[in-house]
Amino acid sequence: MRTPLAAVFVIATALVAMTAPSRAAGMQLFGSIDLGLAWLDEDAERFGRFSGLDEAGMSPLVDIRLERPRQGSDDWYLRLEGSRLGLPSRRLDFLAERSGRQALSLSWREMPGWSLSGGATPFMAGPGGRLSLPGNWQGLETTAGLAASDAELHPVEIRSRRKRLDLGYWQRFRDRWRVEVEASEERRDGNRLIGAIFGYTGGNPRGMLLPAVVDDSTRRLESRLTYADPAGHQYGVAWSGSFYRNDRRSIEFDNAFARHPQWPPAAGYPEGVGRIADYPDNSAHQLRAFGTWTLGDRTRLGADLAYGLMRQDDLLLPYTANEQLQVDEPLPVTRLDAEMRTTVANLRLVTQASDRLNLVVAYRYDDRDNRTPSLPWRIVSADSQGQRAVEDTRINLPYSLRRQKLEIDGRWRLDGYQRLVGGVAFEREDRDDFAEVAQLDEWGGEIGWRGRVGSKMRLRLDAERSTRRFDEYVGRAPFRAGRLPGTVEPEDFENHPELRKYNVADRDRTGIGLRLDAQPTARLNLGLGGRYHRDDYDDERFGLERSEVRTVSADFGWQLSRAVTVSGLYASDRYRADQSGRDWPGFAPQLAFDPARNWWASHDDRVETASVSLAWRDADFARRLMASLGLNGGVDLGADFVYVSARGDIDVRAAEGLNVEPLPETLSRRRSWAAWASYSAPSGWRVQLRVEHERFRSRDYAFEDVAIDSVANLLLLGRAAPDYSVTAVLATLGYRF
Repeated sequence: MRTPLAAVFVIATALVAMTAPSRAAGMQLFGSIDLGLAWLDEDAERFGRFSGLDEAGMSPLVDIRLERPRQGSDDWYLRLEGSRLGLPSRRLDFLAERSGRQALSLSWREMPGWSLSGGATPFMAGPGGRLSLPGNWQGLETTAGLAASDAELHPVEIRSRRKRLDLGYWQRFRDRWRVEVEASEERRDGNRLIGAIFGYTGGNPRGMLLPAVVDDSTRRLESRLTYADPAGHQYGVAWSGSFYRNDRRSIEFDNAFARHPQWPPAAGYPEGVGRIADYPDNSAHQLRAFGTWTLGDRTRLGADLAYGLMRQDDLLLPYTANEQLQVDEPLPVTRLDAEMRTTVANLRLVTQASDRLNLVVAYRYDDRDNRTPSLPWRIVSADSQGQRAVEDTRINLPYSLRRQKLEIDGRWRLDGYQRLVGGVAFEREDRDDFAEVAQLDEWGGEIGWRGRVGSKMRLRLDAERSTRRFDEYVGRAPFRAGRLPGTVEPEDFENHPELRKYNVADRDRTGIGLRLDAQPTARLNLGLGGRYHRDDYDDERFGLERSEVRTVSADFGWQLSRAVTVSGLYASDRYRADQSGRDWPGFAPQLAFDPARNWWASHDDRVETASVSLAWRDADFARRLMASLGLNGGVDLGADFVYVSARGDIDVRAAEGLNVEPLPETLSRRRSWAAWASYSAPSGWRVQLRVEHERFRSRDYAFEDVAIDSVANLLLLGRAAPDYSVTAVLATLGYRF
């Protein structure tokens, strides 16, 4: 599946085969074909990161739609659609459907993806994807002066491309039964950014950013059998499978740094080589049984049960790629035999308890049973140290989780088109003994009101409150479970004992929301909304202390006339969070209990969005202008404007034992506009023209003035933050028949 030729051939063959019986009887065919060009005034990778329209110059535009209606009650309906066929984001779809009894569908998509450009690296991908340095490379003591040296550096882009083929078929038989089969294959190639390191402690680690080769595929299969009777009962069974295959077992790379005095021989350039395991081949299967039953005139019961099995059994890599390092003990196994079993049950009861009250009771059971073996591993650190002593052995921890949730929701109909809604919920999580928290409970409730305010306004109010509590937080639990018994003292720790992970910490959540919609006239709609959400972690421990989200939005739609419509939107989002911690060096663990080394950080992110859109269908003045040129037909016009601004501030403070400096503000700002016109002639010909302009500017201290050699012991890419101004013109000539 390297090119779309196979998909085009299959679709064309199906189209010819299915239309052959009808051609003799006079086949009717409808559709449209549009051909044109797209022009970009300069390269702009971010502008076209998903469409593929990112290179300056001309690109072809091809859109097609072919449709053959049924010629009789038992005939086939056929449709072939293709969009952006001249661009890397092309898509082709085919559908054949027979009188609601059976259907065949095929779809081909190509999806480009861009992450970054403008960087440089000395690495080049060779056979097998191995990242090698040029032959004249000089091992680095540090990166100082590398950008100004005569070292051989190559431009680098991080981008990938996905190609996907989807096939589907369904058939209805005996009126009540339906069978469905779906299959897909998605292949991805390109590269991705990863970090690699040599060294193991103190001041001897050296790091590099690498453009790792990507070449993998995923196949998915799904089949369903369903039954439905006139009484409202529905039943079904289904199976789905996913199979991931990676053509790259590992990522191998040269060490760009010379040997550090603390490293063993052959760990530095030119002998030094590193290796990182890539994503392993894996598979996932799931069996489902589901159904709904009507219980009397006012009650329905639904159930959905699923059992899943996920497995990964790839051959493991050796402890190190450096054969000169001392390895006394081999891997405990050559294959991990990883396995996860999942059990999910969803039950839902819907009943009309009275003429005014509707109730919904829902229960969800979600169990993730990780049966991967827990084994001891005598590690080798970053291909630059001999195998560690037995007391430094690490044990992998296969985490499991069981989650149960019960919800009861109700809706009470009041007089005057009013509704009172509300609900309560309870959720419990059970985790392994080696997790920080073994059991976590959360209670929650919400209440809301919907109704009219006068004759031309609708109001919606919502409020929620929930409380989450753990039974006991043992921060040292994963640290102890991941070491051999007797190799750590009871008071030893890795993360600070007072640190709380926010996803399992005590939390109080509060939220309120409002939405007002008004229609002052038949042609004008107005909307105003707001939302406030707050999470509090007030237990006087380190970690996330508070998070807050505030959203305000306003929108309108105005039909100025039968042909002219204007709409707009404004939204303001603000995200705030406070966190705390304590900093201490690894060689002085006693400082972990010194409050003079406390720090606090306050995050404040603001996003503003504004847009205006104008659509003028069959513009009178344009029709008269075309008539003066001897052309009949209608002209549609339109324009859009979008503005987005995002700012971020992080205010860092510290006690007297630490020195901190303020962080610069980050900024991203995008302004874009588009204007389009479409002329349609009575003969079926049409011309479309669209002009787009986008200005994007960003300011980010993570990229600004950060060159390839800005960090002495880290080889970077030296990329810059996106900053561009680009104009695109798209013109097509089409014919509708």
